[in-house]
Amino acid sequence: MRDICLIIRGIRTYTWDAENRLVAIAYLEHPEKHSRFQYDGLNRRAVLSETNGASSKTTTFLWDGIESLRGQTGAEATWYYAQGEIHGNRKLYYVQDRLGSVRETVGEDHVVTSRMSYTPYGVTETRLPPFIGKAPDYRYAGLFYHEASGLYLAVFRVYDPGAGRWISRDPIGEVGGVNLFSYSNNDPANLTDKVGYQPCLECISDCISSNDPFNDLRKATLSLLGAPIPKVFFGLPRGLSGASEYTTLPSAISHFLYGSNPTLERTLIRSVGRLFEPLFIFYGDYLFAIEGYCLYKCL
Repeated sequence: MRDICLIIRGIRTYTWDAENRLVAIAYLEHPEKHSRFQYDGLNRRAVLSETNGASSKTTTFLWDGIESLRGQTGAEATWYYAQGEIHGNRKLYYVQDRLGSVRETVGEDHVVTSRMSYTPYGVTETRLPPFIGKAPDYRYAGLFYHEASGLYLAVFRVYDPGAGRWISRDPIGEVGGVNLFSYSNNDPANLTDKVGYQPCLECISDCISSNDPFNDLRKATLSLLGAPIPKVFFGLPRGLSGASEYTTLPSAISHFLYGSNPTLERTLIRSVGRLFEPLFIFYGDYLFAIEGYCLYKCL
């Protein structure tokens, strides 16, 4: 194993393996503390060990694809769901914002058990009510919070909210952008990246565009057919009071060719639709398959 130690802000040292995966954290101000990580064959976090002097605890993780299902620490299991977490016999329900950051958790009795606030890049402040307080493991933007270090663990990388960057280079290299350490293209107010590859919304969009051979033609056609054009440009009357001053190119053509014969217009539209129906169905199925592939790849 190739060990590379990097000191960040003088408070932690990181150790990496030959696959550029974080395997250990040492704490300079608390030399008795250590965090160690092990991974499975798919590079997912499998074991997390925390040592503090003579005491230690080990958590093992169970995954379904890139979704964490369970963490097992000794005899206590923690289950993870889209709606919240179950710690032993205690249920925590998420109250999330649009980025997926958990702002509050509530118990089955509807009592708030924790409140979290975040800076734009995820520096987290957690407030626990006395006696009943319990914080969730997942907090900022759908990322797993590592309590000992204050770092966030994505599926394939580790994020430092204090620095506003990943602590290791992008596993997919320059495919995710020329800045190999930036989080969500430096736009955390709009983009998230719970996997650690690249912002998921941009990833999905880029994936669909690159796999759709008619993407540019489709966009140009829709822009042309749907663009608003002043009716006076075609010499068309505005119509009834309050009617729009604009029309579209298909509507203008239809008015000139079949304005006096609506039955013929409807017949032609049906005929054209039936003629191109197989092509539209094939193209729609193809796009649906591409979207499914891109969702699997990016999420």
